[in-house]
Amino acid sequence: RAPDDVILRAEAGLVHHADRDRQIAVTLRHTRRWIDGRGYSRAPGVALGFAQRIAAATRLDLRLERDWQRHDNPAQWDLTRSALRLGIVHQWSPRLQLRLGLHGERDKGRNLLDSGHGGGLSLGAVHAFDGGLVAALDLSLYRQRREAAHPLFGTTRDDRRVGVALRLMHRDWAWRGLAPQIELGFERQGSSIPLYAYRNARMSFGFTRQF
Repeated sequence: RAPDDVILRAEAGLVHHADRDRQIAVTLRHTRRWIDGRGYSRAPGVALGFAQRIAAATRLDLRLERDWQRHDNPAQWDLTRSALRLGIVHQWSPRLQLRLGLHGERDKGRNLLDSGHGGGLSLGAVHAFDGGLVAALDLSLYRQRREAAHPLFGTTRDDRRVGVALRLMHRDWAWRGLAPQIELGFERQGSSIPLYAYRNARMSFGFTRQF
């Protein structure tokens, strides 16, 4: 009986391909959210990306993001979110790809309870098996700390999150070029305020295509 939570996100961008396998991207995006059938927030944003191959089998991705989250009511929940993401992809072998990701973010809001900073680390691997099965495993660690103590609980909110996700796809099973993909995930968050601690398990099914 919980209220519906609907999020619509759209983005469009330009990618410039240069020498030495270099890419420069500019992306504009907009997010609209409704809760229980009523408008809740809107968030226009912009992202700048840079990618380049730094070795024969290694690629570097750098991305800077900025979002302005504005709430329909009340306005004191408005905040500006800035994030810097760094990713490295290494093709260990024709069948195995390794990934490393680092990111940091800063939230600045009118309400100090919503202001804070955070950062995370992600490790991943993709392996192609005989017969067409492709499996991807990702592990993520994240921590976020708020700036002000909560007036009700008397302590500063400090969240620590760990997650693991497994994606399976079969390249030879395709429908009009689209391969089915299933994802299983588990996420657990601990917090200095027990109200914000949780455990989530999820499963999703969809279709994907690589060009």
